[in-house]
Amino acid sequence: MYSTQMKRYFIDSDQKEITAQGEMRSITRVGGAVLEDVRHRFIAHAVDLDGDEGQPRRDRFDVHMKTAFWQPGNPMCTPSERYPGLCRFGGRLIAGDVHVSAGGDDEDDHDGNHD
Repeated sequence: MYSTQMKRYFIDSDQKEITAQGEMRSITRVGGAVLEDVRHRFIAHAVDLDGDEGQPRRDRFDVHMKTAFWQPGNPMCTPSERYPGLCRFGGRLIAGDVHVSAGGDDEDDHDGNHD
């Protein structure tokens, strides 16, 4: 799976969420055979769920989509609770971090100044 076109990208600083929508290409292989090679719409959703920094990170990144093969009812599809009728790929991040800051939050110095 990879994105071929971005149509919408939205940052909700209050909810600490990033949502992107667009088109992607998915190639599904089973046993070496290509079952499906399609372009389709997707919704990607990242959530910054850091609470207390002493707790394990709970950030998530999920891609929600549907094709002729990947749809609820297929036992290999995890149905999306956020977007009913779509499959969900993803979950909690093990490495990396989603960081959605509120406007004016200078926690990370992006200018390279380390005074």
